[in-house]
Amino acid sequence: MTAKKKRKLKESKNFTFHNYYKLTPADRPQMDSQETLRSVFAAFEQEHIRYCLLRNYEFLLDASLPPESLDTAIAKEDLSKADRILRHYGFAQRTQQFSLVHKAYFKVLGLQKVSFDMQVGGVHWNDMQYLGEEIFSRRKKTAFFSTLSDDYYYVMLIAHSLLGKRYFKPKYQLILKTLDADKEKALAELSRIFTRRIANQLLAKAEAGNFTAMKPFLPLSIFVCKKPKHILTLAALSWRWLRQKKNPFRIAPLISIVGPDGAGKSTLVQALQEALQQTGRKAAIVYVGRGRQNILPFSSIGRAYKRAEKRRDAQKEKKDKSGKEKRPLLRSVLYNLMAPVFALDLYLRSLFTIFPLRLKKMIVITDRYCSDILLMKHVPLAFKNMLVKIFPKPTISVLLWNTPEVLHARREEESVEELQRQMAIFNTQQYSLRVRTQQGKADTEKITTFVLTELMKRWW
Repeated sequence: MTAKKKRKLKESKNFTFHNYYKLTPADRPQMDSQETLRSVFAAFEQEHIRYCLLRNYEFLLDASLPPESLDTAIAKEDLSKADRILRHYGFAQRTQQFSLVHKAYFKVLGLQKVSFDMQVGGVHWNDMQYLGEEIFSRRKKTAFFSTLSDDYYYVMLIAHSLLGKRYFKPKYQLILKTLDADKEKALAELSRIFTRRIANQLLAKAEAGNFTAMKPFLPLSIFVCKKPKHILTLAALSWRWLRQKKNPFRIAPLISIVGPDGAGKSTLVQALQEALQQTGRKAAIVYVGRGRQNILPFSSIGRAYKRAEKRRDAQKEKKDKSGKEKRPLLRSVLYNLMAPVFALDLYLRSLFTIFPLRLKKMIVITDRYCSDILLMKHVPLAFKNMLVKIFPKPTISVLLWNTPEVLHARREEESVEELQRQMAIFNTQQYSLRVRTQQGKADTEKITTFVLTELMKRWW
């Protein structure tokens, strides 16, 4: 498909879910959050998916407002179709947390998160339903998406503020004052959720605008105790919440950035830290290569030995008939003896520097995590792999690479042969992402988007 045809398709009024599907991934246009959400909602309509946006969708009507998570109710039978559409448009699903009826989907555009919090089968508080699928038969169209009718919107805002928020947000107070809701229908729904006496009191205070007088304790207690299964549901959910959210041994992610010399590791870790901090996360950079920030006092001895080794190699280069360098037996023995010492030093840094930061819920970004052990010369790869296995596995690992010739142009002090050796070792390992660094900011954005996506999947 030519660029002209793609542009015409994007600009046409018929640019919908079905003709978007006809494009190959390479042909699909890049869309911002508004365009993405418009396409998703158009697809929902074409697939006859029963859904309602519940709240926090004002940014869809005013582009100057920042995007919020879209609280959405969806019919249970239509969840699989919605899942297919959302994944098609690049949304990922977050891992299931303590709530079983909430399904969270998100997409990272730049550094912005566009997300849906799907409540399956109606509207719930802590997995306890207070509005069922009857809401879909009376939904209304607002701009390019569907919302609750005024009656159900009125009821939902009162129930959500009492059960979920425990107070009435100023925004919700203003909406409740302006909604044209049928008070008899609202009274019937609130009576079903709580009791008729409580419902009458809530409506009277809402109509008078006296929201501070609507205390949550009694309505919440009545709602929980009204059905025996509510108590069991709340107990099970509370246990899952304590186990997942308040687990003191749940440590923050560890991000490993590795690659041969000249691949751009230092530049990336700085950019990644800034990006994480811009999204409200705490992040720290820890250098874990050899030569500096060591715990064991061998750095000065090691540097002196390397200088002497280079002098000896420069004075007398021993080669065999095939042109391969002969390794003196003493050198191989020394390197094999020192490999566990270097590994121990790195393990101590991991234990006393990295682990405490992760316990404090600080995302740790490492430069050269274990890679200096793997790149040691004169040591068998199998032995080095065995040493690396004692270290905690990174949550996300990224390999930066390029051809040895390109890397040599960036770092002339490293020979092409040495860079080939490094790449051969890196290619024996597994990574979450491999990126050929050649496009600067575009590469950084790609890696940052990948890292943010992986973190959000795991609720970080």
